[in-house]
Amino acid sequence: MEQRSWVEIDLGALRRNFERLSKLVFPSKIAPVVKSNAYGHGLVRISKALEPQVDLLVVGNLEEALKLREAGLKKAILILLPLFDPLSIRETIKNGFAFSISSKSAIPVIENEARKLRKEATVHLEIDTGMSRTGIAPEEFDEFMAALMLSPYVRLKGIYTHFACAEKDLNSVERQLDLFLSCVKRLPSLNSKVKLHASNSAGLAVRRAHLDFVRIGISLYGLYPNGKLRNLVKLEPILSLKSHIFLVKRIKKGQGVSYGHTFIAPRDMKIAVLGIGYGDGYMRQLSNRADVIIKGRRARVIGNITMDFTMVDVSHIEDVREGDVAVIIGRDGDERITADELAAIAGTINYHVLTSIRESIPRFYIEEEGVKPLTLFSTESYRG
Repeated sequence: MEQRSWVEIDLGALRRNFERLSKLVFPSKIAPVVKSNAYGHGLVRISKALEPQVDLLVVGNLEEALKLREAGLKKAILILLPLFDPLSIRETIKNGFAFSISSKSAIPVIENEARKLRKEATVHLEIDTGMSRTGIAPEEFDEFMAALMLSPYVRLKGIYTHFACAEKDLNSVERQLDLFLSCVKRLPSLNSKVKLHASNSAGLAVRRAHLDFVRIGISLYGLYPNGKLRNLVKLEPILSLKSHIFLVKRIKKGQGVSYGHTFIAPRDMKIAVLGIGYGDGYMRQLSNRADVIIKGRRARVIGNITMDFTMVDVSHIEDVREGDVAVIIGRDGDERITADELAAIAGTINYHVLTSIRESIPRFYIEEEGVKPLTLFSTESYRG
């Protein structure tokens, strides 16, 4: 089957990242965050690779949790999205998923659905210590816990918060953590089965924020949320994004390229047309600014990136042919393009670059022995 563009995921690097991060946070445990298609890396396959080493997987919504169960994963799953719809709550309880609760008003709804099923609902309470998003306010904590004690079918399994500015301000992590712990300490006794969690990848530099477990997402995939973590642990990016060259052509000086002719050839040029565009998740903001790598050399994107294609200048690269591979993210020889580089060009964050890669783009999973390069119109599959 024709492969216009594809993603390669290095599972060996994923496991090495997990091992290094586990040593960093020990004795706390890691709960991998695999929401948003595992940050673009593939929800099911990444979860399967990590499941033997973890007790809990963290997803964004009920749909993701159901996909993991349907794929045969058995470990506990936490849904971060608070649920209010009775049908979704019922389905969550039936499947034994834990889920977030962010308001006292949700307690009777959850209690009612659990009672009808004669099955306990497992919840993690979120306390909003500074994100101003989901979660109860700290001053509501005592009232919330009192209401929860009157709901026998709602079982509290965890209490957590989410750091708002950990990427740039570790002092804010300390302040939020103090506020969080001041709430938890007001409980007369805390069952050892109720787990506390606060730290995301960006907060790992604050040791006392590790608590019972840490919710790690972007760092598992080999990217750093801040410079501080870079000094603490070595991580390997596990994702490469590649595309085939569909066409090589010559254009004349003064000829415009792509929609709007935002690039006019300053000289006679040789260009390559790549089979990837913003419809695949290659951001249009990268037009005329980003590079790709072909035959170990950088080639600049020229003209506006279109829905299905991207044009690049290959005038300086010899022997470029249709079917050759262009590296969009990843390494070729001594050159490397990272998600951080593309994020800086597009004025966004590395999370955004990765999660923008469409789920329809094939993912190929590489074990330690590596993978053969795909050829244009290849019918072979290297999926794990």
